[in-house]
Amino acid sequence: MRETERTLRRLDPLGSLASRPLTLIGAVAAPLVALLSTLATSPSAGVPVAAVLALAFIALAGLVLAITTSPHRTPAGRGTAATVIALALAASVTSSAAFWMVKGIGQDWGPIATALLVLALSTYRPAREILTLGGVCSLVFVLIAVLQGGDARSVTIDAIAAVTPVLALSLGGAAFAATVVRSVEQWQRQEATETGVAVELMRRSNPVDERRDRVGILNHEVAPLFSEILSAGTIDRGHQARASAVAQALRSVMVLEADRSWLDQLAESLPAADEFSDASVIDDDRRADDMTMEQRAAMRAILVTLADPDLTDPGSLQVLIRTRGAHCDVTVTAESGTAAGTMSHLLDPYISVLAALFDDVAFDIASQITLRFSYDRL
Repeated sequence: MRETERTLRRLDPLGSLASRPLTLIGAVAAPLVALLSTLATSPSAGVPVAAVLALAFIALAGLVLAITTSPHRTPAGRGTAATVIALALAASVTSSAAFWMVKGIGQDWGPIATALLVLALSTYRPAREILTLGGVCSLVFVLIAVLQGGDARSVTIDAIAAVTPVLALSLGGAAFAATVVRSVEQWQRQEATETGVAVELMRRSNPVDERRDRVGILNHEVAPLFSEILSAGTIDRGHQARASAVAQALRSVMVLEADRSWLDQLAESLPAADEFSDASVIDDDRRADDMTMEQRAAMRAILVTLADPDLTDPGSLQVLIRTRGAHCDVTVTAESGTAAGTMSHLLDPYISVLAALFDDVAFDIASQITLRFSYDRL
């Protein structure tokens, strides 16, 4: 998986869901502005076919934006942004050609519609890229204004009228993207610090957990045994039996820890763990250990949800991890005990997070829930 981009969608997948309606509004508003403007000036269109083609281009741009920014898909990348803006510029150029001798680019719908789409991308792309897109669009509109001709004064006015909405919304979108990303990163740093402190306090204050590892055995079994032998000054059969038992316990713990991944331990800690079988987690190569901390947290969240007896049959839950070249493919399945619509609504936030952290995310929510995704090997 490529390095995490500094966008709201990747850094805070759940938080980006709040801006999803604004993205859809932009995807719909751009074609709507184009349609209304074209209908108002259609009698004066020099090339009606070009006017219709322009509407098709801008509608396609809005459709691509709406589909590729779905929370169920991998976060929109640079290619998506380039495609949306390229279609918007194609629509603007075609519309200008349709009304070439009637009105300048500054009076056409192209700049406003394009600016709306640039703004709608601010949740999904870095601030610098939003500024770049706005700059490229502005240059194209200035070029169109120059090509449309006229005296220097009219060309200047037309160019300013065309680039003003593009620059204004691009700057606004970039400022939004930069500010939100900075806030999320600051919160994440603070949260990481506080979490580290909390974990350390838990380790110090919970001796019961400490007894479960080999250090706990040394502290609570070996040390008292040695003290007792030193006090007695001799070793009897009871001491030998206890020493043998302690050695066996240490060997068992070390073998168990060597054979288990964090995913195995997670499965054993789930509420319905007693219903799981040996096939519930299949990770022969222990590739679960290659997941990042963020990916592990997302995996934990989805498995805890799918192991809920009120939602699924916990005994049917299975996690399969297979190696594929430089990648690892994960398949999670479970038998649903809830209506597909209800389950889909419940899993939406989790799938959004998976799409932001993993690659090749696909899912099928029916009587059997199936989630597929992949990540890079270390």
